[in-house]
Amino acid sequence: MANIPREYRDCPCSRDTCFVKLYDEITLPLMGPGRVESFESVLNQPEVNIEHLRTLSNQGIPAPIRGMVWQILLGYLPAKASFRESILHAKRTRYSDLVKSSCGDSFVLPYVQMKPLLNEISQLIRVDVERTRPDGYVKKFSTEEVMQSLSRVLLVWSVQHPAVGYFQGLNDLVCPLLIVFIDYHMFKDRRYATDDYNLSDSIGDGCSQYLTPAVLALAEADAYWCLCAILDSLFAYVEKSKCGVHAEGMMIELDLIMNQIDSPLMDHLEAQGVELVHFAFRWMLCLFIRELHMDLLIPLWDFYIAYPRGAKNIATTPKSPSSNAPLLGDGFSHLHVYVCAAFLRHWSADVVKKEFMGIVQFLQNPPAGNWGRPDLETLIKDARTLTNNHKI
Repeated sequence: MANIPREYRDCPCSRDTCFVKLYDEITLPLMGPGRVESFESVLNQPEVNIEHLRTLSNQGIPAPIRGMVWQILLGYLPAKASFRESILHAKRTRYSDLVKSSCGDSFVLPYVQMKPLLNEISQLIRVDVERTRPDGYVKKFSTEEVMQSLSRVLLVWSVQHPAVGYFQGLNDLVCPLLIVFIDYHMFKDRRYATDDYNLSDSIGDGCSQYLTPAVLALAEADAYWCLCAILDSLFAYVEKSKCGVHAEGMMIELDLIMNQIDSPLMDHLEAQGVELVHFAFRWMLCLFIRELHMDLLIPLWDFYIAYPRGAKNIATTPKSPSSNAPLLGDGFSHLHVYVCAAFLRHWSADVVKKEFMGIVQFLQNPPAGNWGRPDLETLIKDARTLTNNHKI
């Protein structure tokens, strides 16, 4: 423990909560201080070079600065340092105003007192929030304060996007954002990990003494605006969808890719009466949040957020109410479909041995719970290869 910074040595939570294990076989770059410094050399410029930041981020983003990198690449935090303070103040003030206009008094009361005041949409949100417990964050997402924050983000987004409204799965999409921004605001002044240990991709349920109302308020506003950016990038799919969400159009593209890369698997699914909607709708709707442990999901989102714009012209003109021509590339709208294709092909040998019910049960709960970083890297490499070789 001699090399661990004092603020972490003195932390009352367990060491495993604050630090990741050493990865003997990891193939992604280790997130040590030298790598953090590489990012800081870019982030500390008067104006961030976005393409340089994307290039660095494609190799993984160090946890201590992930929050800031996400904010910039999602188009929420300006590349010009001189604009940041005023823009953040305006955005966070605007979010506060939206909370008041969208939620009224319902979502400023203690959580246990909200129920009598909630309308039908809010009741749906309440039900989903009460069962939103991401892996590694059960205690944190069980607290009244975090449940309030999650509820407000969901209700404000739903009210501000009436054409889509609230849908089940939206609660899942907010979780990585709240996690990353809570961790970032809790620890941005307590850097960095040592050469021997790296800050975990998240602090999990530990270090609760740093989760102050001020930290949570900042994370909540940041999560809302970044959620808007991600869903705006999927808006072209929403426009073409009969059900009003992005997943439907993405499944059509998944079907096209899979018939190119694994026709025997697709023939078997057809013979057994299995359709992509039976399992892949959730993959698309929730962007793999329920398929991968959060410690892998967040690094996967690093790659989505860093993915360049123009790989596919699917959402070049966002039209939703929150759009401001964001910097966000095509990771969520384009690369994710290929990641799903690589993921499905990975299980092909298992699936072709099964019949209808076995296939559906297997693919609704694929055994990816024991995956590590090397598995994630392989998945991303396979997806990138598919994007080059199988255009849609």
